[in-house]
Amino acid sequence: MPFDSETIYPVRGQMITTQTRPPIFRRIVFGAGGYVVTRPDGRVLCGSTMERVGFQRGITFGGMADVIEKATRIAPDLRQAAIESHWSSFRPGTPDGLPLVGRTHIDGLFLASGHYRNGILLAPLTAELIVEAMTGESESREARALSPRRFEEPSV
Repeated sequence: MPFDSETIYPVRGQMITTQTRPPIFRRIVFGAGGYVVTRPDGRVLCGSTMERVGFQRGITFGGMADVIEKATRIAPDLRQAAIESHWSSFRPGTPDGLPLVGRTHIDGLFLASGHYRNGILLAPLTAELIVEAMTGESESREARALSPRRFEEPSV
């Protein structure tokens, strides 16, 4: 199968920032289906929705309500915080939730995409696998698991 909108697709995430002093947490806190990230300057990032709506940009009342509900379950003191900003952006998703890393069926084309919410966490492994694919090293177990070719039609 060639890469199409069913192989890799946008997932919209809506986020909110606010400001707290003193900072409410010193670490990233995940829970209740969301997360709260306190920055050293007092900004607090609250997120995020996971919406498969194509490339439809924007903020919705429902999305903001969802983010606020999750964030205030994690940190009830945020109920008093003013919203400073809000935005949405896209993450690349795949049907099995795993990234597409490695050689494709198109000669000379390599992919490193589809990391969804884990791009920064998977960057070191992605780099190793791309080097492995481009230098022709034998494929590791990880390379086979994340290969973009896993979505291709089997040969008859």
